[in-house]
Amino acid sequence: MSKKQAINYWLFQAKPHELKLREALQAEAINTFSVRTHKKKIKEGDKVILWQTGKLSGCYALCTVASDVGNWPVTEKELNFYEEKPEAEERVKISVDYNLWNKPVTSDILPKSNSFARFFGGLPGTNYKAEESQFKEIVDIIRQQDLVNEPSASYLNSSIPFHPLNQILYGPPGTGKTFYTINYALSIIENRPLEELALEDRAQLKRRYDEYADEGLIHFVTFHQAFSYEDFVEGIKPHTEEKKVVYEINDGIFKHICMYARRNMVESMMMHMPQTEIEIEFNHLYKAFLKYIKSDEFDAFITTTKKKIMLHRTVRGGNISVRRENSFLVYTVLKSRLKKLYQEFPLDRPVQDIDKEINAIVKGANPTILWAAFSELKKFEQQYVAQILNTEEQELTVNDEQIQAFDLNQLSELGLNHARRFVLIIDEINRGNIASIFGDTITLIEDDKREGAKESLGLLLPYSKTWFAVPRNLYIVGTMNTADRSIETMDIALRRRFTFREMPPNPEIIKTQAEKPIAAGVDLGKMLEAINRRIEILLDKEYRIGHSYFMDIESLEDIQRIFNNKIIPLLQEYFFGDYGKIGLVLGKDFIKEKKTSTKDVFADFDHEYANELAEKKAYSIANVYKLEAASFIRIYDKNFLGEN
Repeated sequence: MSKKQAINYWLFQAKPHELKLREALQAEAINTFSVRTHKKKIKEGDKVILWQTGKLSGCYALCTVASDVGNWPVTEKELNFYEEKPEAEERVKISVDYNLWNKPVTSDILPKSNSFARFFGGLPGTNYKAEESQFKEIVDIIRQQDLVNEPSASYLNSSIPFHPLNQILYGPPGTGKTFYTINYALSIIENRPLEELALEDRAQLKRRYDEYADEGLIHFVTFHQAFSYEDFVEGIKPHTEEKKVVYEINDGIFKHICMYARRNMVESMMMHMPQTEIEIEFNHLYKAFLKYIKSDEFDAFITTTKKKIMLHRTVRGGNISVRRENSFLVYTVLKSRLKKLYQEFPLDRPVQDIDKEINAIVKGANPTILWAAFSELKKFEQQYVAQILNTEEQELTVNDEQIQAFDLNQLSELGLNHARRFVLIIDEINRGNIASIFGDTITLIEDDKREGAKESLGLLLPYSKTWFAVPRNLYIVGTMNTADRSIETMDIALRRRFTFREMPPNPEIIKTQAEKPIAAGVDLGKMLEAINRRIEILLDKEYRIGHSYFMDIESLEDIQRIFNNKIIPLLQEYFFGDYGKIGLVLGKDFIKEKKTSTKDVFADFDHEYANELAEKKAYSIANVYKLEAASFIRIYDKNFLGEN
């Protein structure tokens, strides 16, 4: 019995200016497809992700290879959808398993999972190796969204769940701000709508959230009054070594996640961009170049006439002292001149007259020697990039210094779209001293100041003296309790850099999602509405009470416990112990007037308002655990006649 062959998975790509793929699939006219690489590996029974490149890029069909590679002709039906008759080339027959012409799985809704970290959709070329996990995840999307059975409406590109890079969820206590940061983090990372995530089981959401956190994609921090720049960005921390106190620079959580996100961005760029498009930051390249020319690997700079120029030494500022072979006359090659050549003179451009062309870019230099040094720098650059890319093994082996070498200001949208998204959650963001915690990095989080943006900025960190910028694949989600500090009094520097999303109390959630919307006869939604309506009149809407307090209530004992431990203490804080106003909110069942004798209550002292003060009413809070359900019902129905 012959051994069953393993199934291979492939990505076949169609260019819209060559083949009208969508129209061809709609007419069920796709029977063959051209193959230009991996011809000996593609075989009958393999699976194919059929992809269209361009603006409306996406998976338009999943197919099965129906033949080995051969000289299969393009059918007459297929020819109708080609812009020009295709050249004679080897092809395979394919059968379409999932026809997605009407609603393709577009690139913007592909899962941001590890499976698609090495997905080559959109890169130049006709066919690439794909992975089984990629194929199966697309199948899962098709089944979940029932794309095959969608009505035949005109196609529009799928909407992208939009999240600003910096946002704050704000609202009164108990509205689920911290609770929903899990949904927001998953929506950002997985590129899925919040409405869709809300339909999933909470345990599944929390499981995936924990997995992303373990992977380093999500970091969580809570601001407080003692939180500082040294905790958030970087600082000097003491520790003991051999009974001696040693001080070292430690990265804070913000710097850590920024560096991690940047690393992922660089790896994505290296993987999905042609090598010729990769940009190297000159200072990092030059630093490595100086190490190289001082090492045993380096022999000499070579002129265009094959003469040797020997290194004399490197001097302060990165300048190089050199001399001709068999000569003691020293020349200085300035770093600034090499940088100018690097920026303005591609080495692969034909050189007719070195003296003339060099002098047109930099004045006062020795063209022969400068060109020899520049040529060596450009040759070293190729080795430097190859070392980072490690193309032979297709593995990314980069250290932090090499990560810093890449210039993300030249990053294309292709590289950005393939990079993983990172989320920093800052709970209680308004409780910390924002100016002190962020310091000068507050400017760098703005959309247009992010690394790779048009107005990108970076700065030199004070302790480590390293260059720091905030990458575009880092999202910041903060939470803010409006009862703790009003938005109007918040640091203006923070307010203008964040998008604010209000999360008000929502009694409707109690009605639809609470364990028991009506517990012990008490309508929890109506009770919350009545309490908040009165608080808003007496104070402000920012001091209302959230619905989350009433989500897990099942009995009268639960109601009593929540009021005793949460609601009444919150009202005491809001009204600074003014029990009369608390009585206006909850009613006379909760606030009792103290029956005390007012005669001779004060000491023997003449005071003009002594009589009026003696008449002042004093109140106490009733024992909530002795109240019946009727007392809670009367909060929203004052005429309820049930017994107390």
